[in-house]
Amino acid sequence: MVRGGCTVGSICYGTAMNTQQYHQLSSDEQEKLRRKAVEAVVSGQKQIEVARLFGVTRQAVNNWMMAYRAGGMKAIRTRKKGRPRGPAERP
Repeated sequence: MVRGGCTVGSICYGTAMNTQQYHQLSSDEQEKLRRKAVEAVVSGQKQIEVARLFGVTRQAVNNWMMAYRAGGMKAIRTRKKGRPRGPAERP
């Protein structure tokens, strides 16, 4: 399926992306987008420019940059979602 000139599941730079569209991307694609956005800021672009380029909010870029500064690229990697598995509770 194509939306706004981009196939669903592909990263489209320079197009506005809402939260729902971002969450429709696979975890790997979301991580790739975060990594490229962080690399753009590190290379000297302003966060607001990067946000417009990648179609995300400036707050999202700022959050990714704070995580990157605190823990490097490892901090912006995709993590497992959901409740951690553990031993069943006993009554």
